[in-house]
Amino acid sequence: IPKVYIPAYFPEYINWPPAEIFAQRRPFPLVMMHFTHRDSRSFALSLFQVDSRAGFEPTYKSDVLYVRKESPVSIKGRPGNLVIAVCSGRERCNRITWEEGIYRITLVADDTPEQLLKMAESIY
Repeated sequence: IPKVYIPAYFPEYINWPPAEIFAQRRPFPLVMMHFTHRDSRSFALSLFQVDSRAGFEPTYKSDVLYVRKESPVSIKGRPGNLVIAVCSGRERCNRITWEEGIYRITLVADDTPEQLLKMAESIY
């Protein structure tokens, strides 16, 4: 995988480095990174980078109870999709997806849509 994308901006509550990193080249290029909260070490953010031609669809961290809203967004001038959802335990599990080069990038977080957009805009 010649380029791994990462946000330059993380909210202060997210622990660095990632708690888990997974990567594969076959059957299709994929990088997954999972981040935790600094204080509780519970789930905070997942980043998925997958070949846009692959049929892979990242899953949420837990069961989605319902989707509150789905809307188109622009990330650095590229079309994207923002999903505002509620997962088990009534937790936020918002998701943003867009194409970056030959990859589809997806961020799933228990944060606000505004913070997700800020992280997405900082990807390099």
